[in-house]
Amino acid sequence: ILDIATGTADIAIKFSEIQNSKIIGIDISSKMLDVGKEKIQNKDLAKRVVLKKGDAENLEFANSSFDVISIGYGVRNFENLEKGLKESFRVLSAKGKLIILETSTPANVLIRFVFNIYTRLFIRFISSVFSKNPKAYTYLEKSAKKFPSGNDFANILIGTGFKNVKIIPKLFGASTIYVASK
Repeated sequence: ILDIATGTADIAIKFSEIQNSKIIGIDISSKMLDVGKEKIQNKDLAKRVVLKKGDAENLEFANSSFDVISIGYGVRNFENLEKGLKESFRVLSAKGKLIILETSTPANVLIRFVFNIYTRLFIRFISSVFSKNPKAYTYLEKSAKKFPSGNDFANILIGTGFKNVKIIPKLFGASTIYVASK
């Protein structure tokens, strides 16, 4: 299993619950990886979960290396979305699955209205109270609105070679799981 944009390795650690699984987590942030490595060490998972610094758009792995690739809240940060997805496609095995969890904008007008109020007011308030850099939190709101979601993102996946794309909205559409096959 390859966990791209692993951050502090929460998803990679969760995958370690699968019997006989081997997980590699990559991220471009050394600081995030350091936190993840400490978690892995504390849970005695170093033989099953390995973290490496890596770029999703230039993967160091051979073609068809992984049965599963996961990306949790990371594709919206790809510098070149299509290039990153094509790299995932390249290293995924012939019967492999790509699983992406990403922010999205709710389709329902009422839920979208509440969601927009929440992201504009509540997140900004909380970030101003608890963060030394509250402006960094506005990135989440802006990137979620800008990122293609639902069928738009499914079409991008299909355009980069994936098939059988499933769209599974979560949190009333504020997040979406995409599952695709090679």
